[in-house]
Amino acid sequence: MGKAPQKDVSFLSKTWSFSADARPGDLNRIPAKSPTFTLGKNHGIDLDVPAGKKGRTGDECMIFNEFELGKAGELGFGAGADWWFEVYLNGKEIFSTLPRGNVSSQISAGNHTFSGKGRKGRNLLAVRVRRGNSSWGFFMKEMFSK
Repeated sequence: MGKAPQKDVSFLSKTWSFSADARPGDLNRIPAKSPTFTLGKNHGIDLDVPAGKKGRTGDECMIFNEFELGKAGELGFGAGADWWFEVYLNGKEIFSTLPRGNVSSQISAGNHTFSGKGRKGRNLLAVRVRRGNSSWGFFMKEMFSK
């Protein structure tokens, strides 16, 4: 018997918001006048694009994804960045690479997997990304929803 086909998991919004203000202050709202973007087919983006300029090593930003869930549950994510990032779900930190960075120079949504508890109704994913030497690449995809 073969494996059952893997069900496509989709709970994040296609639209992300970008803020050059990287202070993770109010993690329960998207700052006003934040430019929006979508991730590419490979689940990634060069954050220099929504920033509107080529960044420097150590530049930071916050990106946000607001989404709705029909019921509360555990949500799985895969993510990677050049080079450091921390992820918050509804204001609570659920993952961070700040101590060591991404580790792999082959940046992809498969670099790190982690999960967090989503709630019924509105949810906000906030990600603080610190630029590495080579790029400001960020990748994320949904892994599971239970």
